[in-house]
Order: sequence, then structure tokens, then C-alpha cells
Amino acid sequence: MNRKMGTSLSYRHELGIDYNRILPDLIEDCDMAYFKLDLEPIKARCMERGDVKHVRFPIRDFDPYDLRRKLPKAVARLAREHDPKAGTVYIHCTAGTDPVETTIAVHRFGQAKSIQVAGLDVGWHAPLPMEKETKPPFRFVLHRKLYPGKYQYKLIVDGNWTFSADHPTARDNNNTNNVLEVIPAKMDPMTVQTQLSTKQG
Repeated sequence: MNRKMGTSLSYRHELGIDYNRILPDLIEDCDMAYFKLDLEPIKARCMERGDVKHVRFPIRDFDPYDLRRKLPKAVARLAREHDPKAGTVYIHCTAGTDPVETTIAVHRFGQAKSIQVAGLDVGWHAPLPMEKETKPPFRFVLHRKLYPGKYQYKLIVDGNWTFSADHPTARDNNNTNNVLEVIPAKMDPMTVQTQLSTKQG
């Protein structure tokens, strides 16, 4: 799954499966078109009941890049819509995306107790703690002044070393690290855009 989807997320079978009910589901738009099913009556029924929120956030099928690009916004919208004190959230993934992968992405960053950054300008043995925001989307953030240049780093999520597939990466022997490039403040915008759009940027 890691190779096919180009992601650092992985399924750990020994952790078990966490669910409390299973519901039937339509997989994707082309299935509804094939069976000539109309989504509008479903949405209308949700509004009529008043106790069901139907939130739609399409992600292109079989497209890991589109998934990584849109998933944070989908999670933020879910956080706005859901009342954590009541109700059930049911999420389904697009075709071509492993359901476990998407669920772990929500769980790992939503339930993480601590995230540290190793590397940058402090080396691998002096990780820096990230602070969790007190307001949605409750991101872990690190603010640090760095001189212009390229810095490799890794994330340590609850003690587990990993990297983010959503950000630039570089190979260091058998390791995959994230790369942060600090652009000089006086560099013109066109040069900045060109440099960041290259594979090395």
C-alpha cells in the first residue's frame, strides 16, 4: 500500500479494528449512475429528518495526490459539522484508496498526544516539541527562525519516527526524510515559485 499510494501511512493489523456498527453504502458516483440512483432524494430525506447531516466532499477516484491535497480540508469540515457529544460519524473513502489509510490519517493526527520534529538545525538527537493549537483544526505547529537553505527533518508521533508524504521528501541512504527549504527574504517571487516547483525545491 505504501508503494502504490505513495504515502508514509501503514496498516498495523496487530492494533485491531475499531468500529461499533456497519452500514450499507454507495461506493462512488459512477455506481449511482450505473444503477440510475438519484442522490437528491437522499439529501432531501436528511433535511426532512433534521437529525442527519449529509456532508459531501468529493475526492477523485484512484488519485493519491488528490487525496493528500483534499483530505485536510475534508477533516476540517467534518470537525465543524460534527457534534462530538452526540451522534455517529460515518465516513467512506473513494475507490482506489485503502479505507484503513484514510481512517488512520484522521486518527493519527486527531488523536496524537505529542509530535516532535527531529533534524532541521538541531540534529537528530535533540527533537523539538510541536505545540497543539487550541482551536480547530487543532494542528501541531512549530515556529522557528532558520537561515536560508535546505533542512531535512522527521516527525516523531507519540514516539514513532515517520515522515509526511504531503511534504517534499529526500532519500538519505535507506531513510526517507522530509525537506524544508528556507527562501531568502529578498528573492523575487518568480524565482521563488520556479525554485519551489522543481523536484529539488
